Amino acid sequence: MSAHRLPKGFVLREVVHSPLGDYRAPAIPERRVLVVERRWATEADKALALLGVTGFAALLAIPQGRTLETIVLAFLITVYCAVRFSNRTSLTVDRGITVRHTPLPIFAQSTIGAADIRQILSEEVRPDGRPTFRVVAITRDEKRVTLVEKLDTPEQAAFLVKEIEARLLA
Repeated sequence: MSAHRLPKGFVLREVVHSPLGDYRAPAIPERRVLVVERRWATEADKALALLGVTGFAALLAIPQGRTLETIVLAFLITVYCAVRFSNRTSLTVDRGITVRHTPLPIFAQSTIGAADIRQILSEEVRPDGRPTFRVVAITRDEKRVTLVEKLDTPEQAAFLVKEIEARLLA
């Protein structure tokens, strides 16, 4: 893995899967798995989560005006803030590509087998006029699956394409 500056919130790491603890597969060698993780919390999300928790605690401490509706609303706002704060997307590259969203799987987990992938590429998008970049997998049946999005530079996208392709071909 080469060193390259990834955008804030991204983590690139290798994980070694070892069958040593698995009595069913002692002859399988260790394999290295690439994991790209994106934490979606921005500074505004962190401030909002802190404000939500503080507001909920204050609501519980002050008895005046406390109704079931305000408690439920404060609780829902706090849960929303906590989910936004801990929201992340993981891209795992091993014998294919798996994209997983946590803590709430708003989008279903998707897995693409290595044999089903025709090409990995980067592309520029301009949703609000400002260019951002994403990494896309094109399957054998021409389906486009976005793997990573909201990258700042084309170099970051090209770096991830290179790392993903190297792992798939290994």
